[in-house]
Amino acid sequence: MASAERTFEVLVLGREPGGEAHLRTWCLEREDGRMMLLQRMAKRKNQPLAALDLFDHAEAHLDRRKGSGPGFLKDAIHIARHPELAQHYPSFQAAAQWNRWVRDNVPDGQPVPELFELTLQTWRALIRSRKPTLVLLKALFRWTRAEGYPVNEGWLARLPDEERAEAYHWLAHPLSELEAVEDAHAKASLQSLQRFLTYEAELRLAD
Repeated sequence: MASAERTFEVLVLGREPGGEAHLRTWCLEREDGRMMLLQRMAKRKNQPLAALDLFDHAEAHLDRRKGSGPGFLKDAIHIARHPELAQHYPSFQAAAQWNRWVRDNVPDGQPVPELFELTLQTWRALIRSRKPTLVLLKALFRWTRAEGYPVNEGWLARLPDEERAEAYHWLAHPLSELEAVEDAHAKASLQSLQRFLTYEAELRLAD
């Protein structure tokens, strides 16, 4: 069966072994939502192969047989890489957690241009800020509100008065105005939002 080459703009969410010769690579694609592609692993150390790494933003050229499963990565043109995320472990953990949420909750074959941009913005915010919990809280709230989940009336409005006032302040102001906030202080609000979305919307939002 003839193969067809296609180009996708992807954000790399994760990689895992796919046998001795391949890496399964989970990506977010602007027009196709979640997708999985295969990367061939070099048999010799000096054999160069196109490679996508975690947190890469790239154009991926795939060799895909018509009617078959995932395509094989043939070439990659990197638009941006985000190695800074690995330099601060709490930020790396938060970025990996965000990637898992996206991977676990976004269907295949569905355009997600807003989530694509939000994921890029979340990675960049985690690089600039040392407030990973606040970044995740704001990003998760923004994502699920845009998807139509009742996070305003079903979650935020029902918080105890003091906690609601704090959460509203955090959500309404940019990170640059929240430098005085102790990041760990937002943990309870993030966990509360995760529980609400897990039970009310059946999203998969494990830590």
